[in-house]
Amino acid sequence: MKKTLKSIALMSGIAAFSASPALAQNQAPSPPQSALTIYGGYGGGGSFEQAGNGTIIINPNANANVDSNAVGAVSIDWRYDKSGNGQIFASYQRANLDLPTGVLLPNGANSFSLDITYLQLGGVRYIGGTAGQGAYYAGGIGATFFSPRNAGLSSEVRPSVSLAFGYEHEVNPTLSIRGELRGYATLFNSNSAIFCSGGCTIALQGDTFTQGQALIGLSLRF
Repeated sequence: MKKTLKSIALMSGIAAFSASPALAQNQAPSPPQSALTIYGGYGGGGSFEQAGNGTIIINPNANANVDSNAVGAVSIDWRYDKSGNGQIFASYQRANLDLPTGVLLPNGANSFSLDITYLQLGGVRYIGGTAGQGAYYAGGIGATFFSPRNAGLSSEVRPSVSLAFGYEHEVNPTLSIRGELRGYATLFNSNSAIFCSGGCTIALQGDTFTQGQALIGLSLRF
């Protein structure tokens, strides 16, 4: 009887030892479900069409153009399904707004520094079918924040949308590199006036303000 019990115990120990690798394999950590990405790049485009009803005497239909400049951005992604992520995306650019010839601010300047910030809520869809790998397209809806760095000019907030196309290369399971082209369209009421403080410096004619960005990002998955 004792020999039988010893044999059973020995066989049970061998079986448990043999099953351990399979059990460990079944309990392997799940792949990362979220990612934080930091981007750097370049942004350009965007102009405001002048009208003749501001406090500054201006040339009707002349454009005030935003110059191209460096851009910084950050995004947070979370797994939505096998081939897609939800995403919060934000970008920042300090640009210069050049007014039309002959248009001067009260301080005599023909341009002023303008901070442009985008905040978008949307998603990413990977064309190859696996989230975090290969070509993708993305979109979002949110707001654009215009902040003039000039005394006497007010900040503005307007609704906006964005569309992006990019490629993500996986370095290892927790690190990847993204390259992305993203375009924005900020919506205005036709003939609405912006950057007003007592009077209006710029009066818009048109419905949209558009910009584009070329970005490179380092993505940390967790």
